[in-house]
Amino acid sequence: MLLTLTLMLLTRQPPNYDEKYLKGCYEYEDKAACDRRHERWNSDIKAYEDEMAEYEADDFKQLTGSKVTIEAADGAARIGPLKPTWCEGVTPNSQWASMPRNLERFKEARYLDFSPLFAVAEMACKRPDDKDVQRFAGYAVQGYANLTHLSAEDALRNFTLRMGPTLGTSKKSLCGTLTVDAEAMGPEKTFAETRRTFFGCGGDSISGQWSANEGQYLFTQLLWYLDTASQPESELARLAYLLDTVHAPAADASYKEASAARYGWLQYDMKGLDTAKLMKELEVEPYKGNAFALIMVSESLGIYQANATEFEAFVKKTARDADWKRIVYDAPQKAALDWDASAAKFKPAFEASKAFEDKLFTPSLKAAKGCSTKLRADFQGYLKTVKAKPSDFDSTVASDPVGGLLLERLAACEAIEGNTDYSKLLFEVHDKGRVSRGPRLASYYATVEAIGDVLKDRPKFPLDPKSLWAPRSEGDLRTRAQEAPVKSASTMGLGGSAGSIVKSVQKTPGGTKVVFITERHQFMSQTCTPTNRILRIHDGYVEYYQNCRDAGLQWAEQHMHDVLIPNDLATGITAGKWVEFAGDPRDQPPALPRAVYADKNKSKLVSWYGFAL
Repeated sequence: MLLTLTLMLLTRQPPNYDEKYLKGCYEYEDKAACDRRHERWNSDIKAYEDEMAEYEADDFKQLTGSKVTIEAADGAARIGPLKPTWCEGVTPNSQWASMPRNLERFKEARYLDFSPLFAVAEMACKRPDDKDVQRFAGYAVQGYANLTHLSAEDALRNFTLRMGPTLGTSKKSLCGTLTVDAEAMGPEKTFAETRRTFFGCGGDSISGQWSANEGQYLFTQLLWYLDTASQPESELARLAYLLDTVHAPAADASYKEASAARYGWLQYDMKGLDTAKLMKELEVEPYKGNAFALIMVSESLGIYQANATEFEAFVKKTARDADWKRIVYDAPQKAALDWDASAAKFKPAFEASKAFEDKLFTPSLKAAKGCSTKLRADFQGYLKTVKAKPSDFDSTVASDPVGGLLLERLAACEAIEGNTDYSKLLFEVHDKGRVSRGPRLASYYATVEAIGDVLKDRPKFPLDPKSLWAPRSEGDLRTRAQEAPVKSASTMGLGGSAGSIVKSVQKTPGGTKVVFITERHQFMSQTCTPTNRILRIHDGYVEYYQNCRDAGLQWAEQHMHDVLIPNDLATGITAGKWVEFAGDPRDQPPALPRAVYADKNKSKLVSWYGFAL
């Protein structure tokens, strides 16, 4: 019956009469003949209209008799029957039976597709006052609310806007303003690309990051710049980051464990997201008054909040175990607080190095020059607070959340200043430690360390540190700094070291000349074994802190050639001191000292990479 009715509606055409000819009939034929023509035409029109009314009445029974419904999903707002609010400019061109069929299509779909709901909504405009039609109109909005997790009021507002004829123009207008400058780099480029990704500016559909599976790159690249401040300038960028990283727990049990561990560092932004500030951002250009911007932000927020609720419930359940609680709550939260305290303690140094980084990522490399004096002084101040054995000094500084970040920026600064070899040397030290950035990465490392501690006590604990995301330097500080013109550089190999006892020191305009003794001497050898404390996850392997101990005195006979050291790196070099260099100092014009020790036993550091201790 339904197929027959549909075919009749599609094939039945109105009477094919030339109305203009009929009206002009009286000019060419007698009145009686024309009256008969008109009567036949009116009769045929009436028969066609009656037939169509009968067909439509039978078709409408398919709607009124349908048992198809869409109920409110768990946690979603309940939408009851409603009169369509979106009918201005809408011309329905389907059949009543299409409404239940489209609801079935929507319910059976395994992918996101609003179009069946919009087809239902369009047909509802044919009889907006009918109670059964209003019931199906409510189902359409209910389906939308189930997907977006919006309130009833916001769901109806957005649905009405999505049915409007100018939404494509609204998106095109917005995306036309969200351009990426050809010279943009660093945070400016990343945040500009984030905005375009969030609003789906790479495609023509009325969709964005959440509904078009966009934003796969955002997790690491965006985190790198978000982590430079406790509170990011843009809540929209933070929402984009969370949308890409916070998901409901996966069905796979092994991934679920890693998913719970990720809460350790994700919670910083999950708790910090300021929705009021986010909506305030929509009140300024280019978002102000743009319907598409409002839809994308509200839908994204609803989707994220639903995912976050389910994710947090799963983590809370997992954390009933005391060790899991330490991993996902205690350790990372303490690390974030500690980082904030350290940032406050070294606030001037942080601000100065951040100002340098901001200048580094402007189009002009010259803007960042003149950085060395300030950044060296600030780093010197930090080093005065470091407590570590000489054998652990490099890794302690490089892995410290404060020291690692200040060191990386100083290394980039030295490259900008043209001190290429010294920059390479500092970057080599930086690469021995952790990627440092801010409270989020500090929380990540605290999570990893906590997992390592738990595994020592519970070897079969269901979480492998290697299954976690491993951060790497995403900010291209080094790449950008190395674009600077090279003032002087050698082909020295930085691997290994060479050192000897100083015989004499003489400062010259070209540098500090150091002469070494020739002797057969004893030195304290070292033996290092890995501990159970995780340092980092690097190239898919878990690396541990080393425990280095004196392994006994050994004899060596050595005479190093005289070297010339830059005056500003000769700190602490006097007769009797042991000076250690990167690689072979003969390959370095001038030579670069790694460390200066009080004596040949290397038990006490006097200076480190030119910095007094």
